Amino acid sequence: MPKAKKQEGSNEEPPLPPSSEIEPLLQEMKKVLSLLREKIEERAQQLREAQTKLKESERLTSGQIAAFVADQFRNSLCVIKHASRDLKAKMSNHPQSGDPEETTSVTDGRCKKSRTGLTAGKRK
Repeated sequence: MPKAKKQEGSNEEPPLPPSSEIEPLLQEMKKVLSLLREKIEERAQQLREAQTKLKESERLTSGQIAAFVADQFRNSLCVIKHASRDLKAKMSNHPQSGDPEETTSVTDGRCKKSRTGLTAGKRK
């Protein structure tokens, strides 16, 4: 379809093509617009799914780090507890040492409090 040129200095619009030529073009444009909307919605859904997965992986990673730190702390407490029991056994043979039972009970109590705190934090 040849385009009509505007004449210089003229404010007249070029003539419109007949409606029989415009209608198929409008239908084609509607189809393309519908396809674009579908693609946009599809991409938006993919983005929402990826964002949900990312949030979940970040949450899991934070939880895994917290669990690792708690386990390391508990392991250290167990080492301290066993060392205090060994010390108690060695101290019981020396008359000048303090009360070994008191020393181990204080250590055991502190270990128990720490373990309870770690376990309560893990449940949250």
